[in-house]
Amino acid sequence: MWASKRERLSNSSVAKMNASKSSPDSATTTNAPKCGSVFETFASSTTAHGVAHLVDAKSTIRKLIWLIVVLGVFSGFAYHLSTLVKRYISRPVNVAMTVETPPSLTFPAVTICNVNPIRKSAIENNEVYSDILMASATDVAQYDIVGGSCLGEDLTCTSLPDRLKDIVSQTCIKPYMQCNKNKDCDNFADEAHCYRLSGTPCSDQMFSCANGNCIPNDLLCDYVDNCGDGSDETLEQCPQFANSTCNSQEWRCANGQCIPSDYICDNYIDCGDMSDETQCTEGAVVNVTVGDKEPTPPGPTLNCSSDEFSCGDQCMETVHRCDGISDCPRGSDEDNCNYTYRDPFEGQWYKPYESIIEDRSIFENFQTNVYKDRGFDFIPKLAEDPPIWSYFFISSRLADYSDLRDVMKLTKEQVKNFGHQIEDMVLDCSFAGEKCNLSSDFVSFQDEKFGNCYTFNSGNKGTPLSTTSRPGPENGLKLTLYLEQNEYTSLFGQAAGIRVEIHSQNDTAYPEDRGLGLSPGTYTHMGLRRFVRERKGHPYGKCDDRDFLPTIRDDELDSKTFYSLLSCQKNCLQTKLLHHCGCIIGTIRSNVSNPVPLCGVLNVTQTICSQLIHHLYQIGKLECDCEVPCHEESFKPIISQYVWPSNSYKDGLLSTSYGQNIRTWQLTGNDVRENLMRLAIYYEDLNYERVYEEPAYELPQLWADIGGALGLWIGVSCVTVIEFFEFLVNLCLFAKRRASPSHVTP
Repeated sequence: MWASKRERLSNSSVAKMNASKSSPDSATTTNAPKCGSVFETFASSTTAHGVAHLVDAKSTIRKLIWLIVVLGVFSGFAYHLSTLVKRYISRPVNVAMTVETPPSLTFPAVTICNVNPIRKSAIENNEVYSDILMASATDVAQYDIVGGSCLGEDLTCTSLPDRLKDIVSQTCIKPYMQCNKNKDCDNFADEAHCYRLSGTPCSDQMFSCANGNCIPNDLLCDYVDNCGDGSDETLEQCPQFANSTCNSQEWRCANGQCIPSDYICDNYIDCGDMSDETQCTEGAVVNVTVGDKEPTPPGPTLNCSSDEFSCGDQCMETVHRCDGISDCPRGSDEDNCNYTYRDPFEGQWYKPYESIIEDRSIFENFQTNVYKDRGFDFIPKLAEDPPIWSYFFISSRLADYSDLRDVMKLTKEQVKNFGHQIEDMVLDCSFAGEKCNLSSDFVSFQDEKFGNCYTFNSGNKGTPLSTTSRPGPENGLKLTLYLEQNEYTSLFGQAAGIRVEIHSQNDTAYPEDRGLGLSPGTYTHMGLRRFVRERKGHPYGKCDDRDFLPTIRDDELDSKTFYSLLSCQKNCLQTKLLHHCGCIIGTIRSNVSNPVPLCGVLNVTQTICSQLIHHLYQIGKLECDCEVPCHEESFKPIISQYVWPSNSYKDGLLSTSYGQNIRTWQLTGNDVRENLMRLAIYYEDLNYERVYEEPAYELPQLWADIGGALGLWIGVSCVTVIEFFEFLVNLCLFAKRRASPSHVTP
């Protein structure tokens, strides 16, 4: 029968004792035990699986096999242990969702803005900003030049001989003014060919030219080639030309027109066919006259100031000199000027920005495909602040002038005064059936795009937050809003409506980025669902638990910016702009004495820099340390709309509106739907979804999994761990005895 482990161990010990007695070196052996005996004792007594076989195996091959097996299972355990530790270090989380049903909910903050930031009546008498209203004029983009060519891709109304291009005034128009069915050139050159190109026949009020062009009948026989082929000025079409005779003090033009003799070769076109100037000797100038062509007696001597120059019979500011636009009679303000276009990308322009990114291909792509030249090269720098709008309207490249919205820089107080007022915009307001107090329930702020915005239930004034304990429209916020479209400006009010954003009281409003646009003439219902998201911070994940962001501008405009991913990204962009460009993007000036500068539209260096930084931000190459907030609250609206008011309710609504605000008296039944709207915001349900994270693998679970791995691979328990610890202690004691001099044999 097989002997027990204890019997084998006892027999082995007896045999070793007998051998030691017969050995001449028994004393030395007893005093200096071998390392193998320590391992054999451990292997024979440990409860770890497989280790004892390393000692009990009878042959070397079996010992080798068991050694491989033991090393293999220990390696498997080591790998398993590493995966468990890695999982614990990664700090995984489980995402859970619950539906909470509290007895009541705090009503969210509601921000409303009129999409038109500037009221017409607020600026029409302002000598600096009243020129904004020129944007609605059809001829605001027309201008005259003397010398050179029209700006950018602009077109000239008249084709002049080379001899006259530098001394005769020309009218320029924008490309979008061609074929717009408006007479922008006096000679109809911008429209005459359009009918032919479109295949539209000439109307009864138009003359059909020989080349297929169409011109108004009142341009026939006016001594000007309006058709482009002269067919409107022929003797056949204008027989009266054949009978025209000129007196002795007149000169007959090639088209039969008579002009005073002293108008010939005076560098001013008087004949409709330009024949009074085309036949002149190069450089001939005789009897230069101005105005109505009658010689003007010399006027009084002008005493212009140092920042003015003489312009005919008046003094004009020096900003109008050499700007490429003729302002004085006969273009004298453009004489002896050197018009140069400076390439904004001279030399190694990208060097200052290599600290941000070193990839040259990004700079090349920006220069070639991204950068937008605003076409402001010929606008004098002094014309920016305050803006001289005539220059900007002429230089604008868009028919709606929307590229000029950032030209105007206003203080916060000016935006507040110029924008729509809460008492005019909100005709009626109630919450849960109770009338609102506009002065205490709403807080105003000035937005860069929409001007005055108003937030209901913000909690900023220390007033208690509104709550609701029931869902439905009757338990929420109801507003009747008046748009005042008669106050809209064509530059800023190109759309009509209200911008609405619903957000938490602990979140900064960004109506341009997160708001919803609502149209007049509608009754809009917004049923809300509340969502709460809670994230675990370090070491489980990356989220930011800050309540506020540091301010960039040291004034009340940015004194309280709540943290969110969007606000952090905007803050990062402005910080990078300030660092690399020396300015920030914006249209509202700071009120402090030493403000952070706003980027100028006429500063080419700042324009390149700001566009480049914004491009890097958009393609994700601008390093911003922005994480999602650890606690986030949002509201998802479900929107439904009706046409409002109905035809049967118009008269009743007008009567009510007249009594609420006298400014509505100008409304009639025809335009009520263009100016009024109704809005209801409420909770659709009082329950809300709460999505939160909780640790998925904590320390107790790690220890439990390590114990399971030990049992799986090598059958180790806590007792076995103590046995391994005892083995290590014995090895240390053995090493200490071997190192002791008393155990060294002489």
